Amino acid sequence: MITIAREKKLLKVMDHKGVLVVAFYGQDVASLELVERHRVELTGEDIEFFAGMLINPEVLDKTGKVDLKEPDYPYIIRVRWDNHNRILSFLPWEEGGAVEKIRLSPLDALKIGKLAERTCLINHLIERLKFEG
Repeated sequence: MITIAREKKLLKVMDHKGVLVVAFYGQDVASLELVERHRVELTGEDIEFFAGMLINPEVLDKTGKVDLKEPDYPYIIRVRWDNHNRILSFLPWEEGGAVEKIRLSPLDALKIGKLAERTCLINHLIERLKFEG
């Protein structure tokens, strides 16, 4: 599991049974406790694409960003490269909804990207074993 804390925000990325879970936590105004605000469970080829969003500048458009828009997910996941840093955003499908962002250092982005690649590799190996077995 990788945990990143920035400005009263917390990002947790973990491999859970072959699914890459990306959870965003923020501070509750009333209780001042950290509560889970957004959670996306990436599966299949989306895990590999997410890794590329964080570590491969070739997937970016001309504005320096890339989106993962999968209707099965509750949010659009956007990564924008800002010089060497990455801005990871959770965008709602509806207009006017709350947008959550967290800045990732190049090292944070690399760690998350490598975790995603390992999760994807493990999924491929499991599928291959199922097919051959």
